[in-house]
Amino acid sequence: MKKVFVLILGLVLIFTSCSDDDSDGSSDQFDPSLIIGTWNLEDTDIDGTTSTTIQNQPVQFTANTELMSADFTLTFDSNGDYDAQGQSSYRVTTALFPEQIIDSDIQSATGTYTINDREIIFTGDSFIGVFGDQVPNLDGLELTINTLTDTRLILDVEGTVQQQLFGTEADVDVDGFIEFSKS
Repeated sequence: MKKVFVLILGLVLIFTSCSDDDSDGSSDQFDPSLIIGTWNLEDTDIDGTTSTTIQNQPVQFTANTELMSADFTLTFDSNGDYDAQGQSSYRVTTALFPEQIIDSDIQSATGTYTINDREIIFTGDSFIGVFGDQVPNLDGLELTINTLTDTRLILDVEGTVQQQLFGTEADVDVDGFIEFSKS
């Protein structure tokens, strides 16, 4: 009986370890062609630390941006072009200011994209807003494809962007994700 139990346990372990547990898209078998199509914005959660100088005093504060609602699509064509359309609302929470709801209304953002390993590089108009303002370009932000299946895309967002804040340049260190779905 003990040998039968060990045999069954061994088979269970073999089949469990051989199952496809990479269905989240993070396997080494990455297929960048799955990105082609129209994606709907589902979720965003981005943390940021802003550093600047106001009246010769260094100022630093953190903020969290969460998606409240969205009617926003991002379309990737097979020829390397992208098109972003729509609008979204975000809740921005900081220790410096009271909670704010910020609407981002992007009529259209277009450009080109390339995928190098799992990094996606956009050239052209920005479709990413950080704490209510559109990033003028995506320089300084690294967008990595965390998950890519035929129905799910998660981009990890990391890096430092410069924005105008209180009439002065501010560095915003960004870390978070943007999640899309495709039907």
